[in-house]
Amino acid sequence: MKKLIALLLALVMVLSFAACSKGEPAPDNSGNESSQNEESSSEGESESESDEEKLDHIRGSVDGLTYTNTAAEITFAAPEGWVFFNDDEIAALYNLTSEELLSEETAEILENTNMVYDMYCQNASTGASVNINFENLGLIYGTVLSEESYLELSKANLESTFSGDGMELVSCETVTANLDGKEVPCLDLVINMTDYGFELYEKIFVKKAGSFMGCITIGALSSDEIDQIIAGLSL
Repeated sequence: MKKLIALLLALVMVLSFAACSKGEPAPDNSGNESSQNEESSSEGESESESDEEKLDHIRGSVDGLTYTNTAAEITFAAPEGWVFFNDDEIAALYNLTSEELLSEETAEILENTNMVYDMYCQNASTGASVNINFENLGLIYGTVLSEESYLELSKANLESTFSGDGMELVSCETVTANLDGKEVPCLDLVINMTDYGFELYEKIFVKKAGSFMGCITIGALSSDEIDQIIAGLSL
């Protein structure tokens, strides 16, 4: 079961950086390069400090079986019997996943991705999991990259991302799911774990909060359990 949980988290992390690794080209400001360099020298430090302050503000909290993120307006009510991991446990699981389950190239990219791993919870009986993390898109991408664009970039990059990691992407479709009476776009995936002999099902939602993009990934061994888990999610 520990290996299964790590596999689910591996997929979450791989998908999290997909859009960043195929980001949209930055606007051409070559004509203003000199003036921008002067501004960046005086403003760079303050911008960096501002980003660090934002990290605390984007974090959610857990009360019992309910995760709430006020800044991103995300709520997840976990079913009975689920367990929330603390920050140390998430870090330990991340290290296990990087060292044992991912290629060196993929692990290195994940290590350098500007990501906040905010919440991970799982069903100890089935291995199903919900992971919520936030990618800091920065000043440029945080302005121009929409939730829809982020989903499409992630979808476009999945096939190459899974290559060589013992995972085969069977299907990846953009669909909608009913959350609290409204239809919300998401990615619907089926992944064949070729090295382990079973299939995983995932749904991925995104939620933008300022310059951060939240990625909510739900993984399970059956589509029926995915649907049951989604009932507790609100965006």
